[in-house]
Amino acid sequence: TMVVTGGTINVRTGPGTNYDKITQVVSGKQVTVVSESNGWYQVTFDSTTGWLFGEYLRDPADLDGTVGVKIVSMAMPFLGTRYRSGGASPSGFDCSGFVNYVYKLCGYSMSRVASSIYNNNGTYVEKANLQLGDLVFFASNSSSIGHVGIYIGNGQFIHSSSGAGCVVISDLGSSYYLKNYVGAKRIAG
Repeated sequence: TMVVTGGTINVRTGPGTNYDKITQVVSGKQVTVVSESNGWYQVTFDSTTGWLFGEYLRDPADLDGTVGVKIVSMAMPFLGTRYRSGGASPSGFDCSGFVNYVYKLCGYSMSRVASSIYNNNGTYVEKANLQLGDLVFFASNSSSIGHVGIYIGNGQFIHSSSGAGCVVISDLGSSYYLKNYVGAKRIAG
């Protein structure tokens, strides 16, 4: 059994990027390895069999001490949970409510509002040094921070989006988030 790392990863019909994409898996997903070929692993999960690049698989024993992996794996099951202004529970989250809830599951507490978290909690992290579980912050249409998400690797983050109406995964490199990115903080680890 191995654990997927690195964000949202393509599962393919064969051992290489030239093979068709079957589906995608997200960080924290446990898969069973069936065979290996040139650094690619054939895996099974949820009645799906496909191939993943070995760089995105880790032995769970190697991850036990990694707080960031735990935070990401706690966040992933909430994908699709509805957005609710002021929400801080699985019945509906706003952005900072989601981050607070996930971190609380892992034994951490922090300020309630995105701007307060950024100003009062954790240590600053350069974008180039982001690790799983780090918080990423955004300011739209003003200079004040108004949005926060959890970095999941591979240039992606999970967050409760008012625009999408639920918890989604987005790319830090997409034009909106690239333009509005303010910085990152490491709360744990």
